[in-house]
Amino acid sequence: MTFYQPEGDRYKILYEERVINSQIKLHGYDLKDAKVVIKARENENCLRTEDIVDILRREGHSIALVMIGGADYYTDQLFDIETITRISHEQA
Repeated sequence: MTFYQPEGDRYKILYEERVINSQIKLHGYDLKDAKVVIKARENENCLRTEDIVDILRREGHSIALVMIGGADYYTDQLFDIETITRISHEQA
């Protein structure tokens, strides 16, 4: 048993850019198709909450797991976990 439990059309993983691919490979999904990568905008270092929300609303029907830490240790950014969690649950 793993923490990633895809079902049917819900197999994608939304995650921060620097996360490993082992879980997707373990379940036999294509890395290019099953990843929803969050990146900072060009010339910016931090992720914007509104960009994460936009991705969740656009891709939420196919996201099985949202993997975002409370903070980015490279930039010291704290994420708005309450908003991200609420929007994620709205997509279920």
